Amino acid sequence: MSTAQSNMTNDLGRPVPYLPHAISVSMPAWEDNRGFAEGHPRVLDALTTGYPRFMHHESVKLLARICEEKFGNPGERCMVWSSAKAAETQRSFLLTHSPSPIAVRTALHVLSSPTQKTCDAKENTNDDQAPGNHELFPNQRLELHMVFFPTDEETFALAKKGWSYTGNGISSRRADTCLEILGAASRDPVAGRLLSTTSSTPGTPSDGSSGSSVESLPDELSRRQTTLLVQCDEQPLPYAEAKQALRQRIARALA
Repeated sequence: MSTAQSNMTNDLGRPVPYLPHAISVSMPAWEDNRGFAEGHPRVLDALTTGYPRFMHHESVKLLARICEEKFGNPGERCMVWSSAKAAETQRSFLLTHSPSPIAVRTALHVLSSPTQKTCDAKENTNDDQAPGNHELFPNQRLELHMVFFPTDEETFALAKKGWSYTGNGISSRRADTCLEILGAASRDPVAGRLLSTTSSTPGTPSDGSSGSSVESLPDELSRRQTTLLVQCDEQPLPYAEAKQALRQRIARALA
């Protein structure tokens, strides 16, 4: 194993595999695992990603911040959900379990593929979209289902419980698609670095971004991900060689 591969495996909190949407992280030492279970800041602060129910991806957090700035009122915080039904479930959860009366509202913002215009945000009154995350096809509407609630930490902690209990929060890949349409760059979970971009989509994100968009995932990004997985002498292998090396590793594991 090369030095680069060893460092990639041994860095506490680093995604495994080292991909933008990985949900596992490296915990190389027993004390790291114990520290995670006991909630030690040394371990928790080092985590760059995690299981989506319990740790929000950087793209999900960025999308929520943009929604707060574009559609929120002063003193409101936002979470984005996968469907109208999921958003309404979260609203009911907050109203039911909050120890004191709070103001919670849902809102809908309709995005579109680059061939469509973006609609204005409006109060969410429909409940006919089934839960789940789907790919955006040309001319297919993409809806942001938002829940706004007070910014105090007690309410936010309760909102995170609702997120983890249902598992119906927006996925990181869908958040990336929304950010692309909004003209905002998604973020690598490691150190919050911007992911590379190759094109732009008209939009006016309220976070002051330059309007660059997320690179199309299926082809070029998959090539970069493959070469990151397989390295030789600290240098990425050519794509064809990296792909063959991965196939050989999988074959040996299955033998």
